[in-house]
Amino acid sequence: MSDKVAGKELKPRHVTKFNIPCAFNGQVSEVAVFIGEPESKHNPIHFQSKFIQDVRGGVIPQSVFESLEKLQKLSIENGVPFEELCRYALSSITPSTEEESIKIEESNSEATSGNK
Repeated sequence: MSDKVAGKELKPRHVTKFNIPCAFNGQVSEVAVFIGEPESKHNPIHFQSKFIQDVRGGVIPQSVFESLEKLQKLSIENGVPFEELCRYALSSITPSTEEESIKIEESNSEATSGNK
Protein backbone atom coordinates (compact mmCIF):
# COMPACT_ATOMS: atom_id res chain seq x y z
CA MET A 1 0.00 0.00 0.00
CA SER A 2 1.40 3.41 -0.92
CA ASP A 3 0.54 6.86 0.35
CA LYS A 4 -0.90 9.34 -2.15
CA VAL A 5 -1.64 13.05 -2.04
CA ALA A 6 -3.55 14.73 -4.88
CA GLY A 7 -3.11 11.56 -6.94
CA LYS A 8 0.69 11.60 -6.62
CA GLU A 9 2.54 8.79 -4.92
CA LEU A 10 4.63 9.89 -1.96
CA LYS A 11 8.14 8.58 -1.47
CA PRO A 12 9.13 7.49 2.03
CA ARG A 13 10.72 10.51 3.73
CA HIS A 14 13.69 10.38 5.98
CA VAL A 15 14.09 13.15 8.50
CA THR A 16 16.53 13.81 11.27
CA LYS A 17 15.58 15.41 14.55
CA PHE A 18 18.02 18.07 15.72
CA ASN A 19 17.76 19.65 19.16
CA ILE A 20 19.04 23.20 18.89
CA PRO A 21 19.37 26.00 21.45
CA CYS A 22 16.55 28.51 21.33
CA ALA A 23 16.01 31.69 23.36
CA PHE A 24 12.77 32.09 25.35
CA ASN A 25 12.51 35.36 27.31
CA GLY A 26 16.26 35.48 27.92
CA GLN A 27 16.59 31.79 28.82
CA VAL A 28 18.02 29.17 26.48
CA SER A 29 16.24 25.85 26.04
CA GLU A 30 16.64 23.08 23.50
CA VAL A 31 13.98 22.80 20.84
CA ALA A 32 13.52 19.95 18.37
CA VAL A 33 13.54 20.75 14.66
CA PHE A 34 13.16 18.19 11.92
CA ILE A 35 15.27 18.27 8.77
CA GLY A 36 14.73 16.33 5.58
CA GLU A 37 14.87 17.62 2.02
CA PRO A 38 13.70 21.25 2.15
CA GLU A 39 12.46 23.30 -0.76
CA SER A 40 15.15 25.61 -2.07
CA LYS A 41 13.09 28.83 -1.74
CA HIS A 42 13.23 29.00 2.06
CA ASN A 43 15.65 28.42 4.89
CA PRO A 44 15.42 24.72 5.82
CA ILE A 45 13.80 25.56 9.17
CA HIS A 46 11.86 28.65 8.05
CA PHE A 47 8.39 27.32 8.87
CA GLN A 48 9.46 25.61 12.09
CA SER A 49 11.15 28.81 13.22
CA LYS A 50 8.02 30.82 12.46
CA PHE A 51 5.97 28.41 14.57
CA ILE A 52 8.47 28.54 17.44
CA GLN A 53 8.42 32.34 17.36
CA ASP A 54 4.69 32.92 16.80
CA VAL A 55 3.28 30.18 19.02
CA ARG A 56 5.94 29.55 21.64
CA GLY A 57 7.67 32.94 21.78
CA GLY A 58 11.14 31.55 21.06
CA VAL A 59 13.93 32.70 18.77
CA ILE A 60 16.35 30.43 16.93
CA PRO A 61 19.84 31.97 16.75
CA GLN A 62 20.77 33.63 13.44
CA SER A 63 23.95 31.53 13.35
CA VAL A 64 21.82 28.37 13.07
CA PHE A 65 19.90 29.87 10.12
CA GLU A 66 23.09 30.90 8.36
CA SER A 67 24.76 27.52 8.89
CA LEU A 68 21.75 25.66 7.51
CA GLU A 69 21.59 27.97 4.48
CA LYS A 70 25.26 27.26 3.74
CA LEU A 71 24.70 23.51 4.08
CA GLN A 72 21.62 23.72 1.86
CA LYS A 73 23.61 25.53 -0.84
CA LEU A 74 26.40 22.93 -0.62
CA SER A 75 23.91 20.06 -0.86
CA ILE A 76 22.37 21.53 -4.02
CA GLU A 77 25.74 22.31 -5.64
CA ASN A 78 27.15 18.85 -4.90
CA GLY A 79 24.01 16.71 -5.32
CA VAL A 80 24.18 15.48 -1.73
CA PRO A 81 20.99 14.93 0.28
CA PHE A 82 20.62 17.89 2.65
CA GLU A 83 19.62 15.80 5.66
CA GLU A 84 22.70 13.58 5.25
CA LEU A 85 24.99 16.59 4.91
CA CYS A 86 23.55 18.08 8.11
CA ARG A 87 24.10 14.83 10.00
CA TYR A 88 27.68 14.62 8.73
CA ALA A 89 28.46 18.27 9.48
CA LEU A 90 27.03 18.17 12.99
CA SER A 91 28.55 14.81 13.87
CA SER A 92 32.00 16.12 12.93
CA ILE A 93 31.72 18.97 15.43
CA THR A 94 33.16 18.30 18.85
CA PRO A 95 31.40 20.67 21.23
CA SER A 96 33.48 22.18 24.02
CA THR A 97 30.58 22.08 26.47
CA GLU A 98 27.36 20.15 26.79
CA GLU A 99 25.35 23.37 26.32
CA GLU A 100 26.85 23.88 22.85
CA SER A 101 25.97 20.41 21.62
CA ILE A 102 23.27 19.87 19.06
CA LYS A 103 21.74 16.45 19.54
CA ILE A 104 20.85 14.40 16.49
CA GLU A 105 18.21 11.69 16.26
CA GLU A 106 17.38 9.93 13.01
CA SER A 107 13.77 9.24 12.14
CA ASN A 108 12.28 7.37 9.24
CA SER A 109 8.61 8.10 8.69
CA GLU A 110 8.22 4.71 7.02
CA ALA A 111 9.39 2.98 10.20
CA THR A 112 7.28 5.14 12.50
CA SER A 113 4.14 4.62 10.44
CA GLY A 114 4.48 0.84 10.71
CA ASN A 115 5.19 0.25 7.00
CA LYS A 116 8.13 -1.94 6.11
